[in-house]
Amino acid sequence: MAETDSDPTCARCSKPIKPGAAVRFSSEGWTHLTCETRDRALRHLETREQLQRSREQLREQVKDARALIREARKRSGLPADPLLVATDRTGRLLLFNAACEAVTGYLRSDVLGLPLLEVLVPEPWRPAMAKRLEHASDESLAHPFRCPWRARSGEERMIEWRYGVREPGTPDEVVFGIGTVVD
Repeated sequence: MAETDSDPTCARCSKPIKPGAAVRFSSEGWTHLTCETRDRALRHLETREQLQRSREQLREQVKDARALIREARKRSGLPADPLLVATDRTGRLLLFNAACEAVTGYLRSDVLGLPLLEVLVPEPWRPAMAKRLEHASDESLAHPFRCPWRARSGEERMIEWRYGVREPGTPDEVVFGIGTVVD
């Protein structure tokens, strides 16, 4: 820093920069290192606050979703622990809840990412189930469909399904199903 007629000022806080002060020169001009550190700390704090707000919003969305599920169960007469599955449009399992594990004997980790039809649906039922999944929409939730699932043991269980679609027509499209064992 060259001596001039007047002491330079910090580009951030506008205070004079005294000889020997810890400074940095950037496109903004001379800056106290303490001002840079403070600004970084404030940006970090803002980021943390945004993250906290996002987490709170997510908690509220989950809470709302759970309330909707409870209300749907009451209105539809579904049992307290329905089978919940979700697949991408290719039919690969994305969601397989504990009730599905109990009915089939498969662990979630065994089936996630695998094709639903090949793993769980008996061969004679696959074409009908594939058609149902292909044409799933929010309107199809009102129309139950019965289809057996084949358990790990080979036993077949008849399930009544209601299918819907989340994010239709987008790359994030997900087909979800809510099922009840009816046998």
